[in-house]
Amino acid sequence: MASSDALLAGGQGELEHGGNSSSDVVSHKSSGLSIGMVMKLKSQSKKWKKMSHEHALDHAMAIGYRCPQAGRAAAKQGDGTEQDHSADDLQTNMEAITNLLNNCLGSGVLAVAFAISKAGLVVGGLMLVASCLLNRFSLMLLADSCRLANIDVSYNEIGRIALGPPGRYLVMAIFVCMGFGCLVSYLDATIDATTGILSFFDITLTKPTLLFFAAIMNIPPTFLRSLKSVALLSGIAFVGALVVVACAIIQCGGGLVKNGLPSTEQLQFVPADTVTFLGQINIFSITFCIQAGGSIVISTLKDGSRENQSKVTGIGFAIAFLVNFVVGYLAYLCYTDKVEGDVVNAFDPSAISTLICKIALLDLVVLSYMFMMIPCRVAVLAFAFNKNEAHQEASWTQFAGVTLIINLLAIGVAFFVSDVGVVVSINGAISANVVAWILPALIHIFISSSKFAIDKQQYKPKVCAANAPFFGMIIFGLFCMVTGLMTLFGVL
Repeated sequence: MASSDALLAGGQGELEHGGNSSSDVVSHKSSGLSIGMVMKLKSQSKKWKKMSHEHALDHAMAIGYRCPQAGRAAAKQGDGTEQDHSADDLQTNMEAITNLLNNCLGSGVLAVAFAISKAGLVVGGLMLVASCLLNRFSLMLLADSCRLANIDVSYNEIGRIALGPPGRYLVMAIFVCMGFGCLVSYLDATIDATTGILSFFDITLTKPTLLFFAAIMNIPPTFLRSLKSVALLSGIAFVGALVVVACAIIQCGGGLVKNGLPSTEQLQFVPADTVTFLGQINIFSITFCIQAGGSIVISTLKDGSRENQSKVTGIGFAIAFLVNFVVGYLAYLCYTDKVEGDVVNAFDPSAISTLICKIALLDLVVLSYMFMMIPCRVAVLAFAFNKNEAHQEASWTQFAGVTLIINLLAIGVAFFVSDVGVVVSINGAISANVVAWILPALIHIFISSSKFAIDKQQYKPKVCAANAPFFGMIIFGLFCMVTGLMTLFGVL
């Protein structure tokens, strides 16, 4: 892109100063650029700039979900050395699976046990399986739509191509909402982790004081503008996630070995009522919702065939399901109705494994907060100022001002919401349902009836029997969103 811009600048300079002198004519001829070529390059430059804006948000969202591959690509964009999927940027299958797991495994794993305690062992298990399968199907549907439109997998770009500018703005808005909800949940998780660490040493602090320390830990790193260290930091965060999972298995598994399985009277096998069932759909729906970050992962595979993308996502989602299943069920069987939105709160506060888990969780959520600020900020800067933060086009004042405002809003919300499970439920009710179900189905319906589908002889009218499953996805997403919000606000 840089060489094309320089070529364009040279052509424009000759046109501006060309005049009618013979020397100018000779200079113009020697450059090899006709007026038509200059205009074509100008048009192409605008197209490249638009694509750069769109892919910047995709990469930013992937960074938010701790994808080191996106971090490396974004760092190259920032220093002007980006390449369109150079060999160094492409991933092996093992790297891609690891990055998918980095997307999936986080503090949300700690809320699965609470959802199972409400939905029941049987229904909760079925919902966990359904969520895993449907989220993978949705991610592959997004990839298929991009393939049909002849573009790399990009949620933002396919939204614009399928639905026009409103589609792009909708994707931006949803990414901001999802990212902001995660910021709030990470602040809450920071408070919980800090409380657990201090309680090990018999130190107790008030919630305002804990929130102050959470802000001190989380906010300063968000003002770092360079993304060159993202890959390393995402790896450190992933190690924290693995330690949290290992500690949860040790604590809960050890408790079951020591105390034995609970009696059947203590267990919930099905939801107590329909309202309880509806209220848990949202937590399950967001557990495997990685369409935003996962799209970047599968777009940078060395083997980008549909078959290989399907293989990689299948393995990645299977491992993520296994981790969520083991942690969720072990925690519920160990603590039954005592389990909370954050299962770590039920651990023995005096155990060394609990302290290690809290420290690892603090590492995970503080780094995740910094990462998730990136897509929120990128989207706001693009929408409010039309600036591409991947190239650091915004001024320092704009960058710092937007970062500060988002941080202050997150702190304000976190002050009034202390249960991570509630934040995850709200996030799932709105953002996850749109990102996972509604938009991928809507995009596929529109792309399948576009000129791209006609060219590839895959055309389907928008309203036809073949699109029934996708209309079903949209209805399902809307149903989950409405009932989830009604349950959360006490309407149901």
